[in-house]
Amino acid sequence: LAQGPSRLAGDRRNAGAWGSYPPAWLRTRLLVEALRAMARDEAARALAATLAARQQANFGEPPANREFEDDAAPVAAALLDCPCPTLQAADGAAPRVRDLLPPLQPDPRLVAENILSNYDPGSKRLAVLLAAARWVWERDPRGWVEGGRDQRIRALLPKPEPATRGPLRRQAGHGEEAAREAREKERGAAWFDTLFPGAGPG
Repeated sequence: LAQGPSRLAGDRRNAGAWGSYPPAWLRTRLLVEALRAMARDEAARALAATLAARQQANFGEPPANREFEDDAAPVAAALLDCPCPTLQAADGAAPRVRDLLPPLQPDPRLVAENILSNYDPGSKRLAVLLAAARWVWERDPRGWVEGGRDQRIRALLPKPEPATRGPLRRQAGHGEEAAREAREKERGAAWFDTLFPGAGPG
């Protein structure tokens, strides 16, 4: 999402043409605030602070849509605390999003240390390996390519099985597409009411 200053300056949203995503600077700030809210220990908090500083360095002061400057933290917290009714437990309780994101096991930092030491990584889980890859690059950016770290991690990644994404979908007709959009709008309104009860339009 990090782009040149001129591209960032032109990345703005106007009433009536909001588009599918917020501006790039706000998207990255939302990611940083979500990570900050999920930080469980000092190392995670330090990492979130580092990423926040990088976000500020890459994007600086928002070039447009400044009225949303303070929205990232409360929106990230609201999304993480939002219940997931489709995953209700037997007692009817719906877990929050943050409860569905437990710490990765084994610790990606230990896996990264194993990779840097040319030991067995200790895990072949995709999420763990991707997180460990970032730690490896942070510790030794030059060795990422020159030391063959990238190739070793690529070789560890599980290979996708064919046809795991399900059958091909046929092209929807105009009526079906309009009905789908209506359902999405209704679902979006329900999510808004869940996140911000009593806010209402405007």
